[in-house]
Amino acid sequence: MKSLVVVGAGRHGRVVAETALSTQGYAVVGFADEEPAKHGLDLGRWKVLGHWRDTVADEYVVGIGSNPIRRRIYESLVAEGRQLATIASDRASVSADARVGRGSVILAGAVVQSGAVIGENVVVNAGAVIDHDASVGPHAHVGPHSTVESFARVHAGEMVAAATFRPRIESREPLPIVAEDEAIVQSAKAPDSAPAVQLTGRGQDAHMAPTVGTRLGPFGPGHHRIRLSIPHMCGEELDRVREAFTTNWLSTVGPNLTALEERFTNLLGRPSLAIASGTAGLHLALRLVGVGPGDEVVSPTLTFVASCNPILYEGARPVFLDSDRSSWNLDPQRFAEFVRLRARAGRLPKAVVVVHLFGQPADMDPVLATCREYGIAVVEDAAEALGALYRGRLVGTLGDIGVFSFNGNKVITATSGGLLVAPGQEAIRRARHWSTQACDPDPLRNYLHSEIGYNYRMSNVLAGIALGQLEVLDLRVQQRRAVFERYRSAFADLPGFEPQPEARYGTKDQGPGTKDEGPASLHTRWLSCFLVDETRFGMSAADLIRWLEAANVESRPVWKPMHTQPLYRGYECVGGAVAEDLNQRGICLPSSSSLSEAEQAFVIERVRAAHFR
Repeated sequence: MKSLVVVGAGRHGRVVAETALSTQGYAVVGFADEEPAKHGLDLGRWKVLGHWRDTVADEYVVGIGSNPIRRRIYESLVAEGRQLATIASDRASVSADARVGRGSVILAGAVVQSGAVIGENVVVNAGAVIDHDASVGPHAHVGPHSTVESFARVHAGEMVAAATFRPRIESREPLPIVAEDEAIVQSAKAPDSAPAVQLTGRGQDAHMAPTVGTRLGPFGPGHHRIRLSIPHMCGEELDRVREAFTTNWLSTVGPNLTALEERFTNLLGRPSLAIASGTAGLHLALRLVGVGPGDEVVSPTLTFVASCNPILYEGARPVFLDSDRSSWNLDPQRFAEFVRLRARAGRLPKAVVVVHLFGQPADMDPVLATCREYGIAVVEDAAEALGALYRGRLVGTLGDIGVFSFNGNKVITATSGGLLVAPGQEAIRRARHWSTQACDPDPLRNYLHSEIGYNYRMSNVLAGIALGQLEVLDLRVQQRRAVFERYRSAFADLPGFEPQPEARYGTKDQGPGTKDEGPASLHTRWLSCFLVDETRFGMSAADLIRWLEAANVESRPVWKPMHTQPLYRGYECVGGAVAEDLNQRGICLPSSSSLSEAEQAFVIERVRAAHFR
């Protein structure tokens, strides 16, 4: 019997360890994990021994569901000469003439038929069927109860969700995911009558044929709807949610919550608190920095209403500021001028809420310098920008308090929920106290309350979803940026259709040959946004939204400025013309990280067809 170390001490790793036991060919000696915080943990039957480099075993297997992470660790193990195990549950059915690559794991209930080929480091999840003569490339993941039909080919690194995966033509860029109730259909070539969408950019042409490798069902009215931004699961989430149900940790405490806060504390370098929503986080943040009745709080006017409503919760007054056209965020120069005028009048604002809009970091350094000079608190609304960088620093960690959102349309999601981060544990302690109804300590638990509190905690179930999503945060950012780049390239020759610029903070200029003078900034492209010049494009942004809606494509305007909203019309606004222009001319196109090339090609074709229609 061979000794085995499972690399990855998460839920998926534990399932792999149990599967290895069922083969009767391995003795699992424990887990290895790259996170130092997990080293030495007792997980019941096994312990986390340390980093895999510090372990000794006959063979290793990677027990991580995320394809990129699993591939990276697998390749590191191979490079160091470690032997990789191939694990197939005794409750799986694997044909004698199927080929299964080293490092792959076949879970209980899976079926691998005659002539099927499974590459290295593949996960075939519970109940999945790999039909005869199908092939699954290395580092791929076939989700629970999926079917890969005969002669179909799953490309390297792809994720197949609960769906039927059918033969398709080879494509230049493999489809990243096949979602529930959808399939890939075989097409030997694009029909002659099918127009290709020309993608023109920087001296080279490429073509995307919407009819090649398309999903089942046509697009357009009455058919498949292309959404603006939808959740994109990776497979790890279900294991964590299932464990929450199995162990009955279903309320607002539990191991998923603890782990989520620890993971974000390590990622962000600041103590973190999981909460019910980003809006709840902003409310707690304003209270933490001392905002109260009668105080003034500055907010960009170009934002979602959730950035401003918590100001009213505390009885304070919002003051709206216009946008900087180069980033679409709060104009730091106008903010500095406003604060100087307020200082002369002896009525400084208590705080400013800086929003990182659509994943674009705001220009924080000048805002922070102004606030430090005049003693103004800074709250970062990073609800739309988890993963974004400002001069090499993660947004949400630069001001006094930072807030993120896990709403269903964000880069990663828990279906709802959010996160509050602060520089010290005392602020987190106070926010946690308020978020759990501000119940005072009492030996009898007699529910004593000396100040107002709220029901703002996240559940352990939703924290499990967020933990699984956190595994693929970097990948989801890359995928959304790739969606934007495909749009940008496709529309490069289209008059009057300009992309939202990506602010290059810390660089000398933004033209060709730009030289970085400091760490890079990064726009996550949560949404792919463009400005429409009606005169040059031939259609207004509002009409283009209606045009796309008629084709069953969801899009929307850039946020409607707060100073033009009925709720906020009576409040002061400094400037506003830039924000109004961005709203009138701005459009957000479908931006999901799971957006297929066929879906995106259809959107591109519809936008191009609208040009001087």
